[in-house]
Amino acid sequence: MKDQIISFPTAKLAKEIGFKEKTHHYYFFYEPKEYKKLYPEKVGTAELESNSKCLVKYSPGRRCETIEYEEAWVDLDDLLKDVNEYPARDVMFQAPTQSLLQKYLRDEFDIHIGIDMKRHFKSNQWVYHISKDDFVFNDIIRLCYASYEEALEEGLIYALNLIRTSQP
Repeated sequence: MKDQIISFPTAKLAKEIGFKEKTHHYYFFYEPKEYKKLYPEKVGTAELESNSKCLVKYSPGRRCETIEYEEAWVDLDDLLKDVNEYPARDVMFQAPTQSLLQKYLRDEFDIHIGIDMKRHFKSNQWVYHISKDDFVFNDIIRLCYASYEEALEEGLIYALNLIRTSQP
């Protein structure tokens, strides 16, 4: 089982509200102005990239052994770079897991996203609820989603938009 990485649109919203945590993945966006001549086929698209070469080459666990660190075990979190420090930071977007972004919203903005299962005929459907200070924002929204992860992604987008519209 793997943690679900947020989508590119969600990553863009997270960056807008100030998400700057180091993550194992990021999106690189090929903006038209800069990449029209170099990569015309990629303009307007985003690619998910690994934030650590070690993570790509040696991923049996959370630690790796490389030539540079022959006898030492290296914690992958120590190898991560902050994409906000790169010269191309305007086209790079941190791509956390859904659960990391959910925790960030809870810790930084006191916004809680809950997912519930609803039985609908003979299938399971999922809904999200967002609350802050005992107030449920989307109690009237009754959209159902086919999976837990899809409902959580939509809940994250809803919460990020709430924050974005409330910022000066």
